[in-house]
Amino acid sequence: MVSRVPKSEAPGPLVGLVSEEMPFLGVQIMRRIGILVVQVTALVISFSVLAQKNEIPRLQEGVLLVRTYLPDNVLLTTKDKTIALPDMLRHAFLSISSDGNIIGVVRNISSDSSQSPKHIISTYSVKSGIVTDYLEIHGFMGGFWGVSEVSPDGSKMAYVTRDARTDSSGAHLSLRVLDFETRIVSVITNPRGEVREISWSPDGRRIAFDMEPPGHSGLSHSSEIRTVDIVDIGSGAVSEIGLGGTPSWSPSGEWIAYVGYVPANRENSQLWSSYAGRYYAIDHFELRLMSTVGTHSRLLMRLHDGPNFKPIWSPDSQTLLLNQLRDADKATFDTYLVDLTTGKATKKFKDVAPVYGWVDAK
Repeated sequence: MVSRVPKSEAPGPLVGLVSEEMPFLGVQIMRRIGILVVQVTALVISFSVLAQKNEIPRLQEGVLLVRTYLPDNVLLTTKDKTIALPDMLRHAFLSISSDGNIIGVVRNISSDSSQSPKHIISTYSVKSGIVTDYLEIHGFMGGFWGVSEVSPDGSKMAYVTRDARTDSSGAHLSLRVLDFETRIVSVITNPRGEVREISWSPDGRRIAFDMEPPGHSGLSHSSEIRTVDIVDIGSGAVSEIGLGGTPSWSPSGEWIAYVGYVPANRENSQLWSSYAGRYYAIDHFELRLMSTVGTHSRLLMRLHDGPNFKPIWSPDSQTLLLNQLRDADKATFDTYLVDLTTGKATKKFKDVAPVYGWVDAK
């Protein structure tokens, strides 16, 4: 099913936020209409103040897929322009193709909260403003932002589902791929434990995912010990390349950024767990780069908090954006720019909604 977003919602070329224009319009109207517009202008000013308080993440290079809370919007931003995405995408799980044109969408279509959630996979074309619906799915693993990702070339969607038989060991999970052209769904693998994040290789041949090993019995918080695995889409072969979570494949294909564990001892940790005979802290973490064949990893920086979202790569694979939780009550984050050469982390955005994608749109 294909639908076109109404012109009022469909973005054209990148334009400034509406709030930047409204104060001017309010003044013009006030001169013509009089006292009624005083009330309208007051509302406009209030909206403008909220927009100023809610910093909108943007960088000098590339396009960011971001969210704002006041008002509640999903946006694409450049260094000086902003495009608001349609309202129907506000509460969906989103990802973006490497060219910035296709946004993969998984949105909840359930009308009865007493039944199991139903979701539909769609795409949104930034250039045409067209939303295309493909497939209704059941048992989608929603998480905080959804276990789904559009392929780098925008031709497929990977997602994780679980059926009604899923038990505490995480059985009956499926990592699936939908081909948008043929509408064929392929079951790529059946993870043995809960999955939090997935990430495509840039050539679209493999997918990295994190997984809680089933049946693991540590001393404390054993569910926090996760593995990073890679599955070959063609053969279905799975290989474990390290311990950690929220893997993110670099556009260059050389590295997978992830949040790893710190070996534990009684001096550096009060919370720890075991895996394969070794002990790891689960109250201290590290941002690391792992080679895509799992032969070696590199430490980038120490972290005090565990993974919230996977690291976001720059289009040139030279830097990362890292969302770190700032205020759990407001669900806001501080976003850091991490230079891979120096390992230096610079706070770019303070007390904002998270950044979900960074692409070099043509």
